[in-house]
Amino acid sequence: MLKRDQEIVFEAINQNKESFEFASEELLCDKEFLLKLIKLGCRDVFRYVLTEIIEDREFVLRAIKLNGPSVSGSCFTSDREIMLEAVKSNGYALYYASEELQQDAELVMEALKCNGFVLEYSDELLQQTMEQCYFGAYLGIP
Repeated sequence: MLKRDQEIVFEAINQNKESFEFASEELLCDKEFLLKLIKLGCRDVFRYVLTEIIEDREFVLRAIKLNGPSVSGSCFTSDREIMLEAVKSNGYALYYASEELQQDAELVMEALKCNGFVLEYSDELLQQTMEQCYFGAYLGIP
């Protein structure tokens, strides 16, 4: 019974962010409840919810706007639009992007704008960053 009471569950989550996994199935099917969890910074929320929710593109977009890395458990890590929103929210979301998207210049630059420490997630990121730094600079070499 306590597992269904949102106030009690939120109190438990404030004590321990991982305790949401003990919430009732009913609460874990409530998209608004899940968005509150994501906003609180609970990790791996998508591991505990129904597939229909994980595959709901609009819900995932709403979730990543609250917390970019929440995309980690979704099936949209190869979706450019979703991953672009994720890295705009938090540059570390680049870590969860597909290998192809980790090489996407626009995603990489957005991740850098948000968090300069994402270099470790893309092997070509440093080269792209250097190109951006020198973009438009003429060195006099034909």
